[in-house]
Amino acid sequence: MGQLFVFPKPSKGQLATCYVRKLAELNHYISANEMYGHHFNEAYDQDNISLKQLCDLTGHNSTVMQDVMLLISDQNEQNTFLYGHLHIPSYHLTKELFVCRSCLEEQSFMEGKWRIAWLPCCTKHHKALTPFNYSAEPIYEPDKQVIDTLLQIQPALERALDNDAFNKDLNIDNSIVAKVDKQLKRSLKPDKLESLNQRNKKYSRRYFPYKRSEAFLFMECLYDQIVA
Repeated sequence: MGQLFVFPKPSKGQLATCYVRKLAELNHYISANEMYGHHFNEAYDQDNISLKQLCDLTGHNSTVMQDVMLLISDQNEQNTFLYGHLHIPSYHLTKELFVCRSCLEEQSFMEGKWRIAWLPCCTKHHKALTPFNYSAEPIYEPDKQVIDTLLQIQPALERALDNDAFNKDLNIDNSIVAKVDKQLKRSLKPDKLESLNQRNKKYSRRYFPYKRSEAFLFMECLYDQIVA
């Protein structure tokens, strides 16, 4: 099938699944799955949204679509997701979607960075992100001291992510993603590290410490590495 009739440009930093749901809604589909079945004759997979698919649906070029975060690469070999020019492995993402509900009251879209496990807070509203689906995971409520510590750490990580994401000349080995990987591998037991190194394209997200309490401790170690 051809492109959609209504295809607004994405908001900068918009989560890919959020943009696809909006396209389906504006074009009067019951669901994203119905839209994908109609246009691509395939089932919708929220972890398999490609840059090419969105360009085909909307007619927008790849430059416009760079504002959409966490698409898969068309040359995806290791289950990585695009964040600007960065390729973020799936195990850097939270198992479930976390959001800032204060942000959602102020804007009409979900942000791609909310899926990144090592960014567990909203620095704008000074609070921890909470599960979008409250039944998905018990809410971990850190105390104020933990939040205050995280809010000193996370802005530096976000700046590094944003700078690296749109730096075409970046040495990948020096990227924030590479530094996260190094810290992750330091924290894994040998058997889990071996399994991670042998992961295939469909490998599940099980190694990043996406439990909120563990992620906070991980961030402190990561921050020390970034600022060193």
